[in-house]
Amino acid sequence: MYHDRRCLQNLPKHTGNSSNSEAGADLLDDVVVLTDDGDFRDRVVSFLDGRVRSLSPAQWSDDLVSLLKREPLGLVLIDLWPVAADRLDQLRWIRSQVAVPIIATGSRLEAADRILALELGADACIAKTSELQEFWATARALRRRECLARQTYAPAAERGIDRFNGWTLNRASRALIDPEGKTVTLNRTHHALLAAFLDAPGRTLTRLQLSQATRLRTDISDRTIDVQVLRLRRILERTSAEGPIIETERGVGYRFVASVQRDDGLLRKPR
Repeated sequence: MYHDRRCLQNLPKHTGNSSNSEAGADLLDDVVVLTDDGDFRDRVVSFLDGRVRSLSPAQWSDDLVSLLKREPLGLVLIDLWPVAADRLDQLRWIRSQVAVPIIATGSRLEAADRILALELGADACIAKTSELQEFWATARALRRRECLARQTYAPAAERGIDRFNGWTLNRASRALIDPEGKTVTLNRTHHALLAAFLDAPGRTLTRLQLSQATRLRTDISDRTIDVQVLRLRRILERTSAEGPIIETERGVGYRFVASVQRDDGLLRKPR
């Protein structure tokens, strides 16, 4: 297995009179480079040295589950070449697991390949033959858009404990306990969705609001949000004896219908 995590402590390779603190703030968080092309991987690793806080080069055969759990994850670069159904399925799965920008690349991606990659969850597609400065500019642009989305929607409570229908969510540790006292694992997207619903019980949230809450792209298809909400609903309602917890408002979005008890002692009932 190739996976070789490199912790890069150098400042970005910028010129000018920027202070060290400004340069340090410019670093991207952990970047995953997923490719079976050794030459391309080495080229990207060399280019990113000093531009990111840490770097995780990997092959498709590596343990992607463990790889994507790294915190804080900043961006994923995926080499789709050669394009195959299983690789596209893995792209879709990666999109369901992380709420960070994904850039897809490949040696000979046709227009249909690029369109499909974008539909399945990539935020951008760049030819492998492109200058790496173009990749870097795209990565920074995606991060700026993510920061803007984060400013547009800020959860009311970043920390605290919420209780609903026998469930308990500890926001600080992201631990979700089911009515039987068992811990349920949530990926970052599902945790962000649940936090958004708990902040607005009884209020219909549009798909755009939910995409901003999860810090996904604001231009993703409605189908992507629908799939994520469906998976969250299955987790929450598999042991629920009190009926639905999340209801669909057709043509609009979704509504959290359970009452929420926050650790401040106030009961927030659906409106």
